[in-house]
Amino acid sequence: MGVISLLAEAQANYIQDLLRNKIRNEEYFNRKIVCGDAYAFQGDERDLMFLSLVVAPNSRFAALTKDDDIRRFNVAASRARNRMWLFHSVDLSDLSQNCVRYKLLSYCIDPGRVKRDLKSVEHLFESGFEKDIFKLIESHGYSISPQVHVGKYRIDLVVQGLRNRLAIECDGDSWHGVDQWDRDWERQQQLERVGWKFSRIRASEYYRDPHRAIQPVLKKIEEMGIEKGLDNKIIPRPKNEIGK
Repeated sequence: MGVISLLAEAQANYIQDLLRNKIRNEEYFNRKIVCGDAYAFQGDERDLMFLSLVVAPNSRFAALTKDDDIRRFNVAASRARNRMWLFHSVDLSDLSQNCVRYKLLSYCIDPGRVKRDLKSVEHLFESGFEKDIFKLIESHGYSISPQVHVGKYRIDLVVQGLRNRLAIECDGDSWHGVDQWDRDWERQQQLERVGWKFSRIRASEYYRDPHRAIQPVLKKIEEMGIEKGLDNKIIPRPKNEIGK
């Protein structure tokens, strides 16, 4: 288990002291509990994560909108393997909609959003594999759209942030011939020339071990600083890219 303070390291240390007094040091270490800020969990994961968005009732706090704030929250919200709990002392009405606190809290308040969004794009998936990847990535809180048209090309899935986006190609196990492979590779090269970033995932690797197979994709999303909690929409084709 892990505990992350989204306020400051001092709060994480305070929570750690409370836990060790409550359950005693031996049990604390047997459970391999770690308390810290988001950066204490960089490159690390826990089955269960507890996030603190608690502040004193008389405190004043500014909106968190900087890239460093977004990266910090992205790290914190992506450390749980199985389940994450968010403890908060502020409501959405207390926060600016531009604040990363608002985005995280609004996502956690409405977990049913994932199922509603999936239903609205159900007809767009070309395979069950694409649908499974869509569901898994969106369950991590990212805005993702299927079958995105960019000029004359089409991308299986696109994870969209405020400043960056990642194209995901879902490679099935059916062999469609050298010509199809060449066309897919040409499409990727053309889109990379205009700034698109790609990540590919094979069906055989995914269904053998979904958690392990998806990690390179999630890592790339995190490295690109793509935010969580954005509204999920079908992404319109940018006007300044390939095709008409």
